Amino acid sequence: MKRSTWILLTLAAGFVLYAADPLPTGEAILDKYIAVTGGKAEYEKVRTQISNAVMEFTGKGVKANMTMYHAEPAKSYTVVEIEGIGKMEEGTDGSTVWERSAIKGPRIKTGEERAVSLRGADIRHDIRWRDYFTKVECTGIEPIDGRICYRVVLTPRDGQPETRYYDKTSFLLVRTNMIMKTEMGEVPAESMVSDYRKVDGVLMPFLVKQKVLGQEFTVTVQSIKNNVEIPKDRFALPDDVKALANLPK
Repeated sequence: MKRSTWILLTLAAGFVLYAADPLPTGEAILDKYIAVTGGKAEYEKVRTQISNAVMEFTGKGVKANMTMYHAEPAKSYTVVEIEGIGKMEEGTDGSTVWERSAIKGPRIKTGEERAVSLRGADIRHDIRWRDYFTKVECTGIEPIDGRICYRVVLTPRDGQPETRYYDKTSFLLVRTNMIMKTEMGEVPAESMVSDYRKVDGVLMPFLVKQKVLGQEFTVTVQSIKNNVEIPKDRFALPDDVKALANLPK
């Protein structure tokens, strides 16, 4: 009887494995994500973008106002004003990537750190993922906060692989894990996204929960405006950054 039970269990397990849906390719999952969030044509309509958000450090009682500017093809500028600390900035004119704060002064990003920032600055990086990643592989299924997700590992042309988790039913992005290259070395980072809302035909997350170096903070997006006029000098390099880069002021 025990032997018969074991044989039945073995056959049942084999049947479940056989009957289970095969994993989709990583490419198919990313393409599906673009489709369910609006489609390539809607993404391509966005030429400039201004986002306003509030950043709150969990358990610290510290809040910051954040404003992000983007313009095609890969220009960005972000300013964060933290209560009691001051202003932090980072940006790129599409070539030089920099950051500065009242405490540390200006700094220019190079190598892998620069490459990752330029990828994020590309206003169409979501639909241009084939330009940035040499390999995209679905490596399994994993539960994330009660949702069953496809685990997709993306290997970039520059930098370390990042792992993304897409909801198996909706195909929306749920979480991203990556190793960030910083001036302090390699830092693991986790980002949970949710509260998707449609902005000019494209679904975008309005809530981001991040974990970096043991610190947790939440970014709550207040508004996203597309195709608004942005002064050209918004993406110009500050004079102290130009000095570091040996560029004329």
